[in-house]
Amino acid sequence: MKSFSVLGVSTLAALVSAQSAPNFPVQVDTNLRVDFLNSSASVSPPGTLLPRDDVLYGPTVYGPEDATEEATYMLFMVDEDVNTGNGPRVQLLHYFQPNLVGINHELSVEPNARNATTAVGAEYLTPSPPAGDGPHRYTLLLYPQPGDFTVPQAYISFSPPVDVNARYPFNMSGFAEAAGLGHPIAANWFRVVNDTASTETGSSTTSTASASSTATASASASSSANSAAGLVEVRGSARELAAGLVMGCAGAWLWMF
Repeated sequence: MKSFSVLGVSTLAALVSAQSAPNFPVQVDTNLRVDFLNSSASVSPPGTLLPRDDVLYGPTVYGPEDATEEATYMLFMVDEDVNTGNGPRVQLLHYFQPNLVGINHELSVEPNARNATTAVGAEYLTPSPPAGDGPHRYTLLLYPQPGDFTVPQAYISFSPPVDVNARYPFNMSGFAEAAGLGHPIAANWFRVVNDTASTETGSSTTSTASASSTATASASASSSANSAAGLVEVRGSARELAAGLVMGCAGAWLWMF
C-alpha cells in the first residue's frame, strides 16, 4: 500500500511538471511562456482550453531570462491528434520558425541572427480541429538553433510546406534527432475544440482546396514581407496566412487540424 502511494505521488508529480502535452514524444519540464497578443490570451496553465478565435494569429513566445540577440532559437508548434481516417492519429506541423532572438525576453525573427539559417520554416497555421473530434492538443517547443542548422533531407517537404496536406505526418522527435537539435529549452501546450454543429462540416470540407491555395499564396507574401522588414515580431509573422485560412472560400470557416 505504501509503495502504491509513493508511485502515485511520483506519477502525479511528473504530470504536473511536464510542460508538453500528455503522450507527446518530446517531454520538457521547463515552461515556455506563450501569449496570443491579438486576443490577450495566455497559455496558462499548460493544457488550457482556448477558443479558436483566440489563436487565429501566431503566438508571441518568451525565451530564457538571459536571452539576447547573441542567442538564436527555433520554435515548433505541433498538433498530435490529426485523424487521417487510416490508422493511428498523426502529428501535423502547425508552425516552424527559425532565427529567433531575444529582446527583453520576447523572441522576434531576425534573418541576420548570429546563427541564422536560410531554412524557410513553416508559416503559422490556425488550429482548426474538425467538428465532433474532441479537443486537439498543440505543443510548442523552443530549441536552441545550431550554427550549422539545415532541414534534414527527410523533412525537406515541411520547409516550407506547399499546402496543408504537406504538413503531415510529421515526427517532432525524429526531426530533432536528424537535425541534431538536442533537447528543447522549454515547452507549453494548449487545447482547441471545434464546437461547431456537425451539419456545418460539409461546407468546410468543400472549401478545403480553395483555402489551401489561399494559404500557400499568403505564406509566400508573408515570407517576402518578413525578409524586407528585417526584425519581425513572432506574433505578426503569419498574420496573412492565418487570415487566408480563417476566411477560406466565400467566408467559410476551415476546420481540419
